[in-house]
Amino acid sequence: MPVGSMTRHRLWTAGGILLALGWLLAANAQNANEQNAATTAANAQNTNAQNAATTAANAQNANAPDRLAAFKSRLRDHLIPVQTLRADFVQTRTLAALDFELTFSGQIAMEKNRRLAWIVHAPMAYVCLLHDRQLTQWDGDSNQVLTISQRSMPWLQALHDTLGSWLAADLEAITRDFSVAEVAETAITLTPRTPFFSDFITTLTIAFTPDFQLAESILITEVNGDHMRIQFKNSVLNQPIPEDTWQVPPKSKQP
Repeated sequence: MPVGSMTRHRLWTAGGILLALGWLLAANAQNANEQNAATTAANAQNTNAQNAATTAANAQNANAPDRLAAFKSRLRDHLIPVQTLRADFVQTRTLAALDFELTFSGQIAMEKNRRLAWIVHAPMAYVCLLHDRQLTQWDGDSNQVLTISQRSMPWLQALHDTLGSWLAADLEAITRDFSVAEVAETAITLTPRTPFFSDFITTLTIAFTPDFQLAESILITEVNGDHMRIQFKNSVLNQPIPEDTWQVPPKSKQP
């Protein structure tokens, strides 16, 4: 190749490389600008979303006292004086670590400010009585009666206290042991104030029937992640409870 041609070839090659580098730099600059614009837009969108969420949360928190007052007013307006309660229940306990559910069914009986009987019919026979701040239990397999600590079943004590206060239409009593965390149309979520409950329970939610005369369900979330839902049906109020309801072993199991 002639020297002039080689020189021109080198010049064209160098020029091509410089041109390619120029295109590459321009493309990178354009991509960087596009990425920066996209990032800026995404950040702005996230900021707007966070601001909107914060504004909504602040508005909800600001309205919380009004919603709580309205809830208490509706509850007081519809509650009737209750001395006794009997109801069937379905209790579903979810074990978070095992992703497993246990379901029990039976009957609850309760006398205002006195005693509570938790009677399981299936899948096993079991009775637990809460009275005079003591727990007495019986199970059908051993047919033995034991007196145990309240700390063995804090959920039952919480059930007794919250339902007892509901029976008495005494919401102030509920808020002595629990703080109000959330209020919905016909439900209230509570968090425990006292160590006895806070050691075991994270939240307790009571859902009422639309007329507020009956507790429809209770959901208890425990510190370890487990939770328990108790659904009530066939509730009967202010009717005498047979005395043998409070016997352990049950009358049918006594010699």
